[in-house]
Amino acid sequence: MAKADRSYAGETADARRERRRLQLLEAAFDLLAESGRDQMSKRRVIAAANLNDRYFNENFASIDQLMEAVYAWQLGELAAHFAMVSASVRGGMRERIQANVQATMSFLVDDPRRAALLSVGHGGDESLMELRQQAAFLVASAMVSEAIKGEVPLPHGRRHLELSTLLIANGAIDLVTLWVGGRLGSITADELQGTLVNLIVDAGGVTS
Repeated sequence: MAKADRSYAGETADARRERRRLQLLEAAFDLLAESGRDQMSKRRVIAAANLNDRYFNENFASIDQLMEAVYAWQLGELAAHFAMVSASVRGGMRERIQANVQATMSFLVDDPRRAALLSVGHGGDESLMELRQQAAFLVASAMVSEAIKGEVPLPHGRRHLELSTLLIANGAIDLVTLWVGGRLGSITADELQGTLVNLIVDAGGVTS
Protein backbone atom coordinates (compact mmCIF):
# COMPACT_ATOMS: atom_id res chain seq x y z
CA MET A 1 0.00 0.00 0.00
CA ALA A 2 1.32 3.44 -0.94
CA LYS A 3 2.31 5.64 1.97
CA ALA A 4 0.03 8.64 2.42
CA ASP A 5 1.59 12.05 1.85
CA ARG A 6 1.05 13.68 5.25
CA SER A 7 0.02 17.31 5.25
CA TYR A 8 0.88 19.96 7.85
CA ALA A 9 -0.80 23.37 7.79
CA GLY A 10 -2.13 22.52 4.35
CA GLU A 11 1.35 21.77 2.92
CA THR A 12 2.29 18.27 1.80
CA ALA A 13 5.66 16.67 2.50
CA ASP A 14 6.60 17.02 -1.17
CA ALA A 15 5.65 20.70 -1.14
CA ARG A 16 7.73 21.30 2.00
CA ARG A 17 10.69 19.51 0.46
CA GLU A 18 10.40 21.59 -2.71
CA ARG A 19 10.16 24.80 -0.67
CA ARG A 20 13.32 23.92 1.26
CA ARG A 21 15.08 23.02 -1.99
CA LEU A 22 14.19 26.45 -3.38
CA GLN A 23 15.47 28.09 -0.18
CA LEU A 24 18.82 26.35 -0.68
CA LEU A 25 18.94 27.33 -4.36
CA GLU A 26 18.18 30.97 -3.56
CA ALA A 27 20.78 31.06 -0.78
CA ALA A 28 23.44 29.48 -3.00
CA PHE A 29 22.57 31.89 -5.82
CA ASP A 30 22.99 34.85 -3.44
CA LEU A 31 26.37 33.61 -2.24
CA LEU A 32 27.66 32.77 -5.72
CA ALA A 33 26.70 36.19 -7.06
CA GLU A 34 28.16 37.92 -4.02
CA SER A 35 31.52 36.21 -3.69
CA GLY A 36 31.91 33.46 -6.28
CA ARG A 37 32.76 29.80 -5.98
CA ASP A 38 35.73 30.15 -3.63
CA GLN A 39 33.57 31.33 -0.73
CA MET A 40 30.89 28.68 -1.17
CA SER A 41 30.45 26.05 1.53
CA LYS A 42 27.70 23.82 2.82
CA ARG A 43 27.80 25.61 6.18
CA ARG A 44 27.37 29.06 4.63
CA VAL A 45 24.50 27.94 2.41
CA ILE A 46 22.66 26.26 5.29
CA ALA A 47 23.05 29.36 7.46
CA ALA A 48 21.87 31.68 4.69
CA ALA A 49 18.86 29.46 4.00
CA ASN A 50 18.08 29.19 7.74
CA LEU A 51 17.97 25.39 7.47
CA ASN A 52 20.10 22.52 8.79
CA ASP A 53 22.21 19.62 7.52
CA ARG A 54 19.26 17.28 7.29
CA TYR A 55 17.41 19.46 4.81
CA PHE A 56 20.52 20.04 2.74
CA ASN A 57 21.21 16.31 2.55
CA GLU A 58 17.66 15.42 1.53
CA ASN A 59 18.10 17.58 -1.58
CA PHE A 60 21.78 17.59 -2.53
CA ALA A 61 24.67 15.17 -2.16
CA SER A 62 27.31 17.92 -2.18
CA ILE A 63 27.89 21.64 -2.57
CA ASP A 64 28.98 20.99 -6.16
CA GLN A 65 25.65 19.33 -6.92
CA LEU A 66 23.86 22.32 -5.44
CA MET A 67 25.83 24.72 -7.63
CA GLU A 68 25.06 22.63 -10.71
CA ALA A 69 21.39 22.86 -9.78
CA VAL A 70 21.66 26.66 -9.54
CA TYR A 71 23.25 26.80 -13.00
CA ALA A 72 20.62 24.48 -14.51
CA TRP A 73 17.87 26.55 -12.89
CA GLN A 74 19.12 29.82 -14.37
CA LEU A 75 19.84 28.37 -17.81
CA GLY A 76 16.30 27.00 -17.78
CA GLU A 77 14.98 30.46 -16.95
CA LEU A 78 16.95 31.93 -19.86
CA ALA A 79 15.67 29.26 -22.26
CA ALA A 80 12.12 29.97 -21.09
CA HIS A 81 12.63 33.67 -21.84
CA PHE A 82 13.60 32.87 -25.41
CA ALA A 83 10.80 30.33 -25.88
CA MET A 84 8.24 32.91 -24.82
CA VAL A 85 9.68 35.47 -27.23
CA SER A 86 9.79 33.00 -30.11
CA ALA A 87 6.15 32.09 -29.59
CA SER A 88 4.89 35.67 -29.44
CA VAL A 89 7.08 37.94 -31.57
CA ARG A 90 5.94 39.04 -35.02
CA GLY A 91 7.64 40.96 -37.80
CA GLY A 92 10.79 40.74 -39.86
CA MET A 93 14.24 39.56 -38.90
CA ARG A 94 15.24 42.81 -37.21
CA GLU A 95 12.12 42.81 -35.05
CA ARG A 96 12.71 39.19 -34.02
CA ILE A 97 16.37 39.81 -33.23
CA GLN A 98 15.44 42.94 -31.28
CA ALA A 99 12.92 40.98 -29.20
CA ASN A 100 15.59 38.41 -28.32
CA VAL A 101 18.13 41.10 -27.42
CA GLN A 102 15.49 42.66 -25.17
CA ALA A 103 14.86 39.25 -23.59
CA THR A 104 18.58 38.80 -22.91
CA MET A 105 18.90 42.24 -21.35
CA SER A 106 15.76 41.88 -19.25
CA PHE A 107 16.95 38.47 -18.04
CA LEU A 108 20.12 40.05 -16.66
CA VAL A 109 18.52 43.27 -15.43
CA ASP A 110 15.49 41.74 -13.71
CA ASP A 111 17.71 39.79 -11.31
CA PRO A 112 21.14 41.47 -10.88
CA ARG A 113 22.50 38.24 -9.40
CA ARG A 114 22.55 36.82 -12.92
CA ALA A 115 24.83 39.52 -14.26
CA ALA A 116 27.02 39.24 -11.17
CA LEU A 117 27.29 35.48 -11.58
CA LEU A 118 28.24 35.72 -15.24
CA SER A 119 30.85 38.38 -14.50
CA VAL A 120 32.28 36.15 -11.77
CA GLY A 121 32.69 33.60 -14.54
CA HIS A 122 35.84 35.43 -15.59
CA GLY A 123 37.47 34.49 -12.29
CA GLY A 124 38.88 31.20 -13.52
CA ASP A 125 36.51 28.72 -11.86
CA GLU A 126 35.78 26.04 -14.45
CA SER A 127 32.14 25.52 -13.47
CA LEU A 128 31.37 29.23 -13.70
CA MET A 129 33.19 29.50 -17.01
CA GLU A 130 31.12 26.58 -18.28
CA LEU A 131 27.93 28.32 -17.13
CA ARG A 132 28.96 31.44 -18.99
CA GLN A 133 29.69 29.49 -22.17
CA GLN A 134 26.37 27.67 -21.97
CA ALA A 135 24.60 31.00 -21.55
CA ALA A 136 26.42 32.38 -24.60
CA PHE A 137 25.45 29.31 -26.65
CA LEU A 138 21.81 29.74 -25.59
CA VAL A 139 21.83 33.41 -26.58
CA ALA A 140 23.55 32.71 -29.90
CA SER A 141 21.25 29.80 -30.75
CA ALA A 142 18.17 31.93 -30.08
CA MET A 143 19.50 34.74 -32.29
CA VAL A 144 20.39 32.40 -35.16
CA SER A 145 17.00 30.70 -34.92
CA GLU A 146 15.24 34.03 -35.25
CA ALA A 147 17.56 35.24 -38.02
CA ILE A 148 16.83 32.26 -40.30
CA LYS A 149 13.05 32.23 -39.87
CA GLY A 150 11.34 32.86 -43.18
CA GLU A 151 14.26 31.33 -45.10
CA VAL A 152 16.03 34.66 -45.54
CA PRO A 153 19.09 34.25 -47.83
CA LEU A 154 22.41 34.31 -45.98
CA PRO A 155 25.11 35.75 -48.28
CA HIS A 156 27.95 34.43 -46.09
CA GLY A 157 26.30 31.13 -45.21
CA ARG A 158 24.80 29.75 -42.02
CA ARG A 159 28.13 28.70 -40.48
CA HIS A 160 29.41 32.27 -40.73
CA LEU A 161 26.23 33.50 -39.04
CA GLU A 162 26.49 30.90 -36.25
CA LEU A 163 30.14 31.64 -35.44
CA SER A 164 29.73 35.40 -35.71
CA THR A 165 26.67 35.35 -33.49
CA LEU A 166 28.43 33.21 -30.88
CA LEU A 167 31.28 35.72 -30.83
CA ILE A 168 28.79 38.57 -30.46
CA ALA A 169 26.86 36.70 -27.74
CA ASN A 170 30.01 36.36 -25.63
CA GLY A 171 30.75 40.05 -26.05
CA ALA A 172 27.11 40.96 -25.43
CA ILE A 173 27.16 39.21 -22.06
CA ASP A 174 30.23 41.26 -21.13
CA LEU A 175 28.65 44.51 -22.30
CA VAL A 176 25.33 43.96 -20.56
CA THR A 177 26.96 42.90 -17.29
CA LEU A 178 29.17 46.00 -17.42
CA TRP A 179 26.12 48.14 -18.19
CA VAL A 180 24.12 46.61 -15.33
CA GLY A 181 27.06 47.40 -13.05
CA GLY A 182 27.01 51.05 -14.19
CA ARG A 183 30.41 50.82 -15.84
CA LEU A 184 29.45 52.03 -19.34
CA GLY A 185 28.90 55.63 -18.42
CA SER A 186 25.81 57.32 -19.84
CA ILE A 187 24.96 54.66 -22.42
CA THR A 188 21.21 54.03 -22.34
CA ALA A 189 19.41 50.71 -22.61
CA ASP A 190 18.12 51.70 -26.06
CA GLU A 191 21.61 52.56 -27.29
CA LEU A 192 23.07 49.29 -26.07
CA GLN A 193 20.17 47.31 -27.46
CA GLY A 194 20.40 49.03 -30.85
CA THR A 195 24.12 48.35 -31.10
CA LEU A 196 23.69 44.65 -30.34
CA VAL A 197 20.83 44.29 -32.82
CA ASN A 198 22.88 45.95 -35.57
CA LEU A 199 25.87 43.70 -34.88
CA ILE A 200 23.79 40.54 -35.13
CA VAL A 201 21.92 41.65 -38.25
CA ASP A 202 25.20 42.68 -39.89
CA ALA A 203 26.77 39.33 -38.97
CA GLY A 204 24.39 37.55 -41.32
CA GLY A 205 24.93 40.06 -44.10
CA VAL A 206 21.15 40.24 -44.60
CA THR A 207 18.45 42.84 -44.34
CA SER A 208 15.13 42.50 -42.57
